[in-house]
Amino acid sequence: LEELVAIGLTPVEALRAEHDRHRARREADRVGAARSWAQAGDLAPVFGLVGTLVALSRLSGGLEGLGDTILDAVSVAVHSTLYGLLLAHVLCFPVAEAILRRGAREEKRREELVDWIAQQVADACPRTQQARSAA
Repeated sequence: LEELVAIGLTPVEALRAEHDRHRARREADRVGAARSWAQAGDLAPVFGLVGTLVALSRLSGGLEGLGDTILDAVSVAVHSTLYGLLLAHVLCFPVAEAILRRGAREEKRREELVDWIAQQVADACPRTQQARSAA
């Protein structure tokens, strides 16, 4: 902040520049976290399908008891796919959305605080008062 003031920016301009720099970093972190959860949600049903492949791989042997084995394999396949879908839609996607919503609320509050601080600094800064008087 002091470096920005030293290069000729008013304290309010320096405050805004520093705030914008930090906001961009927070936004990138927030979007990255939400994207990770969304990708996990996209992949969760795929891992459910892995359970299907495992269940089908257990189908071996002769014709003896084949009906029960097929029913067991289909049951495992349906359950694993269901668990993958539930994981995606009950946990992963809601967490991704919650990260974005909470971040938006936090940024709004930060912006209000920075606006208030900028107003206080502008009122107390002689250089800013001179610029206002000249205008």
